[in-house]
Amino acid sequence: MAAIAPDLSSTVQWIDQDLRKGDSETWRDADTLRYLSVWVKWNGADMDRRDGGEENPPSDSICDTEDDPGSLSLEEDRRAAITVALLPGLFASLAPNVQGVDITPSGEVLGTTTDRAVVASREAYFPSVAEYGLASRQPPLPVLPRSKLTVLKRIALGVDQVSYADPQSGRETVAALKLPLRNPTHVGGGIWTDIHVLGRLPPHPNVVRMKALVVEEISGLGVVGYTMPFLDGYSLARQPAPWAFKLKWLHEITDAVDFLNLTCGVLHADLVAVNIFINTATDSAVLIDLGMAKSARRQVVGGKRHFGCPTMWEEARPAADPQASGMGDVRCVIVTILLLITQHRTTATGKWAREPWKKDAGRVRNREEWVKHPDVDLDADISLFYDALMAWHDRRRDGPLPADVPDPVTWPPYAEASPKDYVTLLDKHGYQRKVNVAGGGRQIDRIQAGRPILNWLRPPTSKLDPNRPILATGRYADEEPATEFMQVPDPSRGFPQALLGMDGPKRHGATSSSGEVGGGGDADLRRKRAKWVGH
Repeated sequence: MAAIAPDLSSTVQWIDQDLRKGDSETWRDADTLRYLSVWVKWNGADMDRRDGGEENPPSDSICDTEDDPGSLSLEEDRRAAITVALLPGLFASLAPNVQGVDITPSGEVLGTTTDRAVVASREAYFPSVAEYGLASRQPPLPVLPRSKLTVLKRIALGVDQVSYADPQSGRETVAALKLPLRNPTHVGGGIWTDIHVLGRLPPHPNVVRMKALVVEEISGLGVVGYTMPFLDGYSLARQPAPWAFKLKWLHEITDAVDFLNLTCGVLHADLVAVNIFINTATDSAVLIDLGMAKSARRQVVGGKRHFGCPTMWEEARPAADPQASGMGDVRCVIVTILLLITQHRTTATGKWAREPWKKDAGRVRNREEWVKHPDVDLDADISLFYDALMAWHDRRRDGPLPADVPDPVTWPPYAEASPKDYVTLLDKHGYQRKVNVAGGGRQIDRIQAGRPILNWLRPPTSKLDPNRPILATGRYADEEPATEFMQVPDPSRGFPQALLGMDGPKRHGATSSSGEVGGGGDADLRRKRAKWVGH
């Protein structure tokens, strides 16, 4: 059965400014996972996107877990929207070997390049099972090579529906596969926290659980994803009309938050509508995506505190650390449900009107603000929803703190897992530079240093052969070579490492005079734009 991706055809991910020319930027296609450097000729003049402006682009997020680090002007936002609209057609029409393209705002192609050095593609370091500390977990987690998973459907950004033979029972299993696409420069590709938390949480019926770890097929050591039970249903942000909400779901959500905060000492820190899933098979609510989770008890590392979900509501006990109180999770749930029931949206953008509610606890507690929208179907009077949430808020405010959990779930900051693999490379001008190619750096550096890289490319949905199973490696099953892991210097570490007996050239193709192609651009802009857009 061929994979399908009805909601991925127009979705792209902004990666970074790549400095190929002017203000060119590297984007990634969600369907094929292909990188492309794009430069748009705006009426003959480049626009520097690093300047920023006064207005923020609209967002579907209801509850921000950190302050907005930057902003885009209206003109920048308009030009970004034009670029995003053009990208799906470019990814579909350009030859697979094209790495960069120059276009006009109307989509006319002015030129292309096949030089792989122009894209700001990054290679994350993927820790081993041992580095995650899960090798002795009981019961043990199955470990599967990526090449053993057949993709049934491309569900959403970084999530596929897959099938595989369960290593323990041998039965065919259908599951959801989480891919490490959140941040290609972070250790684990952005799933470091997911794996640590889900691999250690006790089971709870309303919190997603992990089924198996997935490793790359080159060394068989680096964890490049994990599987979860496949749930039929929808997130609260994607529920088909007419929108409905049940009182039992509210209680399941609050119980799950209490379990994470007060039993496990874990703060979810991203309890927005898209991360609350309704499982239609069991008619229950499930909390998903713990990639932003924080430990309520975390040591100080490098002079920085590594825990907490910021809350802007006043606490009844000012002496308590608000970051460790868990009230940020409580607040996010209340505001999320309030906005979904009332359907508060701005008239200009149609997006969630979250700004008036971010800091105004008094307004949220005002019963008169809780007016059910006519298109929303509740299975009980709205007063019961309001009373249950306010009672929960007060109980949590006056109750025990997540930081006081006697045996909390904790995990190390990901920086401690970063390996070092320095090589000396020559740029096109013959200058030497020392580069750590162990992970988080440019893919072209790893290639030129003779180090292996993972191939994430996969055929576009529109061109899949429906009669040939396609694997999570992006290759058809009849094209996949037999799994034969290659030896690496340190079997306790993950991927990438230098393969034993393998070396390569030390000279680059096109780079800038400084020897840098990727990583340019303002850091605040990168944090703001490095997310999936267009969906």
